[in-house]
Amino acid sequence: MYLVTVSLFTDLEIKALMEELDELGIRMIFASHQKLLGAGNQPCVSFSFVVQDGNRLDPVLRAIRESLDWGQGGFFFVTPVLLAEGWPVAAAVSSGV
Repeated sequence: MYLVTVSLFTDLEIKALMEELDELGIRMIFASHQKLLGAGNQPCVSFSFVVQDGNRLDPVLRAIRESLDWGQGGFFFVTPVLLAEGWPVAAAVSSGV
């Protein structure tokens, strides 16, 4: 399981990426977004979601890279999430596991 955080600069970039993720069958279990200031104090939107199946990670990263190449730039992080047996996914991610 992986927590993916993406920061993009325009709503069009975000919409395009969300559509690509939807086509890949990625459903967001946990999602949040916040407005931040990026490079040069340019506003950007950062959001996070969980990819449960490691086999789905490569297509997700490819879609993110294409969104970054197409748009104004941005950045992303991928963090492996290890859960203790029986922990619900949303509880683990929201508690910072």
